[in-house]
Amino acid sequence: MTIKAEGPRPKGGEKWLDAGQRGVISPSANKVLAGFPERVAQGEGLEKASRRQLCKRGCGQGGGGNSSGIKDGDKKTMAKITFIEHDGTKHTVEAENGMTVMEAAVKNSVPGIDADCGGACACATCHVYVGKDWLDKTGTAEQMEEDMLDFAFDVRDNSRLSCQIKVTDEIDGLVVDLPEKQF
Repeated sequence: MTIKAEGPRPKGGEKWLDAGQRGVISPSANKVLAGFPERVAQGEGLEKASRRQLCKRGCGQGGGGNSSGIKDGDKKTMAKITFIEHDGTKHTVEAENGMTVMEAAVKNSVPGIDADCGGACACATCHVYVGKDWLDKTGTAEQMEEDMLDFAFDVRDNSRLSCQIKVTDEIDGLVVDLPEKQF
């Protein structure tokens, strides 16, 4: 069975996602992934999955969305990010500059980052607590992110959606704590 989304068919060699292939990123992301090109469902090119594919509105410049901001030919450098689960388990991953903290978590299978909407700032299941020393470097949440945080579990002053934090050299070494659960 092939799932079809509204809008134009994929271009080139891309094809619609078969029902048996859904749930590659997160089982609960099936609604978001239904109809996406197969390469996006497999996690390839997540940073290129534009906001118009995910939702017709963006979260602005708050770190945002899925556009990598890396031009062809630019040197891609890596930053280390440490995710600390509610039970204290640490996961340190490397992330390319330009991707989001959420994309780094998903790419490295960090438990506790569900990312149900795929980074569209539409679900709050990538909620993290940014360490106080990192708040200035990660920027402030814009209004849309603040609105989505209203749906997150145990929101604090240092709560952010990891899909809205861009990886840069400046945040190399970033430490974020994960809430007990995501909604």
